[in-house]
Amino acid sequence: TVPYRSIHEAGEAVRSALDMAVADHLAGAEEHAGVHLSSGRDSSAVATSAAVLLGGKGRQLHAYTGAPRAGFDDPSGPSWQGDESETAAATAARYADVVHRICRGPQGIALKQLRTLHRYHHQPITNFSNTHWWLALNDIAQADGVRVMLTGAVGNFTISAGPLDHLSDVVQEAGWGAALAAARMTGNPLGSARALIGAHLPASLDRAVLRMTGRWHREQVAVPILREPYRRVAEQRLWQDFRDVRPSPSGFTLREERLLSDDASDPFLSPIWGFEQRDPTADRRLIECCFSMPAKYLVPRADDPRPLYRAAFGDRLPQDVVLGRRRGFQGADWFEQFPQDDVRSAFNRLMGNPLNRELFDSGAINAMVENWPTTDLGSWKVQHRYPSLLLNALSLADFIDHHWPT
Repeated sequence: TVPYRSIHEAGEAVRSALDMAVADHLAGAEEHAGVHLSSGRDSSAVATSAAVLLGGKGRQLHAYTGAPRAGFDDPSGPSWQGDESETAAATAARYADVVHRICRGPQGIALKQLRTLHRYHHQPITNFSNTHWWLALNDIAQADGVRVMLTGAVGNFTISAGPLDHLSDVVQEAGWGAALAAARMTGNPLGSARALIGAHLPASLDRAVLRMTGRWHREQVAVPILREPYRRVAEQRLWQDFRDVRPSPSGFTLREERLLSDDASDPFLSPIWGFEQRDPTADRRLIECCFSMPAKYLVPRADDPRPLYRAAFGDRLPQDVVLGRRRGFQGADWFEQFPQDDVRSAFNRLMGNPLNRELFDSGAINAMVENWPTTDLGSWKVQHRYPSLLLNALSLADFIDHHWPT
């Protein structure tokens, strides 16, 4: 860590590092630049940094926000927002040179373009239920003449990092007294206790506690739509990944592991839409700066969930973004974008491929489609079974059918 004299000095270092990264990622495309702008901290920080840099040169920045149809009845619950356009608009309105575009994808766009995506992509499209707003956004950006699109895909591990796991790092840096004082300020006694001692508990005990609080579900490791022996192999792999969900003994180690395993590239954007996607939050110099921060600046507080982020960007952004009380839920309208009849027709076609018939349990898939949910659409159970499991299976089946057709 670097011995910054105050959190404000540390925040200035992070902001300067992001501004430098954004400037370099804009190189060669200042007159044709776009940026993803959600209600979240990461894309908002990137967007405002680009706005400051381009505005100083008299150039415009196109900011794109994916959103459901106007008047969408959001089932996400009070802690989430399925339509982020209002918060994003408040950010964009602060900068005169930002052209804000709200991108509301037409119904069924993802299913219609899936085969085109698999023609260029090296693996099945993952998180398929969240694809429609991104497709609409790309189409609009292409029409606007964008050549470089900035994102904040890995900002959770750099500029807005602040997991409770950093309490263990405070122990290492300043001792138990400082860590316990920081834990009291989080306003989350159970979460803080788990962060401090969870890594030293048996994995089964930690998992049992999470199950009782509804934060771990046995269904996470079930893949009923696969046939044997593929189902057993997949469930064994998932069990290896999810059986030990104890907190990391270090927030810095956790972030490093996530960064090394993340692949936010989209190499097929250029051949389809003609522009390149770049993520300044993954800039090495910015990462090194963010990892030099004392852990005490990263531990969330009851009234300030991201103290370092506030110090860095609080004067650039609306308080709703800085505080992040409601998380954005992109793809909350999946049940409108993927109508039951369209999903049924797609699976009927794709199961004509013998490889798909070998891999997938058609009976399980048909049962899920026929029991299409109409209530509790924002619940974990529905989200897991349909957007996460069924629609991603549809994407995999299409990938197989495209590359190994009958």
